[in-house]
Amino acid sequence: MHRLIQTAIISRQCEGESRVVNRKKKINQTLKAKAKKANKKLAGTSNKPKYIAKADREKLVNGYSVMDKQALNSQAATLVETLSTNANLG
Repeated sequence: MHRLIQTAIISRQCEGESRVVNRKKKINQTLKAKAKKANKKLAGTSNKPKYIAKADREKLVNGYSVMDKQALNSQAATLVETLSTNANLG
């Protein structure tokens, strides 16, 4: 009878220890997963190319965007004015 009680006490202690070990293991798993996510987020580099929207891809295919065309037109107008001023002086 005395041995039975000792065996029961020892088995309960072992169960308690395994619970503690399991709890620690679960906590460590969670912390490692969070650290892994944080490191991945900080790294920021990816093998995947940056996404380009469909409209932007069409602009690239068609050449210049509207803003680029306006800038070129204003530069061309300035150049024409400069040339005509130089022609009038000469």
